Amino acid sequence: MVEFIEWSDDYCVGNNLIDIQHKLFFEMVRDLSQRVKSGKRDVQAAEIVQFLNDYIDMHFSDEEKLLREIHFPDLKNHQAIHNEFSKSIQRLNRELYSEEVSYILDKILSVTQNWFLDHILTQDKEFSKYLH
Repeated sequence: MVEFIEWSDDYCVGNNLIDIQHKLFFEMVRDLSQRVKSGKRDVQAAEIVQFLNDYIDMHFSDEEKLLREIHFPDLKNHQAIHNEFSKSIQRLNRELYSEEVSYILDKILSVTQNWFLDHILTQDKEFSKYLH
């Protein structure tokens, strides 16, 4: 499990809406990380997965619209990466009622931390140079 840090404006891509959405996602992951680390597993896994489903619907739509507007050359690949993350959240949704809650929480935490570190802080930063 990764020790989560504080939000920094260095994580911003330069679009206010996308940056706000990324920060919301960051705060959810940080909160979940702190709860799991401290043993407070009172978090409802179903609520987290629902948040992720809602977030994906809203954020991916907004981000992909922006990427089309700025003519981001790697849009197709970016969409494919978004689709893979959506599939991983769908798998978690299916596992919700067939697995132990602590296992699901650990898996959610792993998936979301990796998404933040690997996608938001690296791949999303790639399109920031097209915003200016």
